[in-house]
Amino acid sequence: MPIKIGIIGISGTMGQALQEEILEKPEFILSGGVRRDREELSSLETADVLIDFSHPGMLFSYLPWALDHKKPLVIGTTALSSENRKEMTKASQEIPILWSANFSMGIAYIRDFLQTCPHKKNEIVSCDILESHHSQKKDKPSGTALQLQKDLSSFIPLVTIHSIRAPHIVGIHEIIFHFAHETLTIKHEAFSRKVFAQGALFAAKQLYQKPPKLYTLEELL
Repeated sequence: MPIKIGIIGISGTMGQALQEEILEKPEFILSGGVRRDREELSSLETADVLIDFSHPGMLFSYLPWALDHKKPLVIGTTALSSENRKEMTKASQEIPILWSANFSMGIAYIRDFLQTCPHKKNEIVSCDILESHHSQKKDKPSGTALQLQKDLSSFIPLVTIHSIRAPHIVGIHEIIFHFAHETLTIKHEAFSRKVFAQGALFAAKQLYQKPPKLYTLEELL
């Protein structure tokens, strides 16, 4: 049976990318979606999993409805406040929730590599993260850059983020490690939002019928 997907923020750029990807994959079907009108919530009643790519105000106005209807929730919205995160964590005691700042499999593999590579960590002097996105991206730095900074700060004393906003850039993240006499750069570039739509649908498939918990993309890979 196909998994029925409901999209919060269906009219946005990611909402449109998700719709296109769902049409290409027989294991999913579009149940419905909401733009910003609470009356549209009825279109989500048959959904097996909800995917949110909206903004914090919109997401958390719909969260009580998701809780009442016991809908698993995949969240790609960034720029969450500490209060938002507390509310999300509390909700995950009742429904399965996965939040990720970036649904690219490449970024997930980089994060896993950063956690597991043991070599010469103590020789890294500092690190720079360069993130580049399209001009319309509202949060700066990106949620991905902030997550990478958090990951790296566990073993690097100085991690600095630099942000670029320019037209036609989907998403680029570069991590530059500075050693005493050399540098090492890891770079990830997304050429299409299709990458993030595929990752979000992978997450929805993994989250479906999981017990309540706040999951990460990396642990479901």
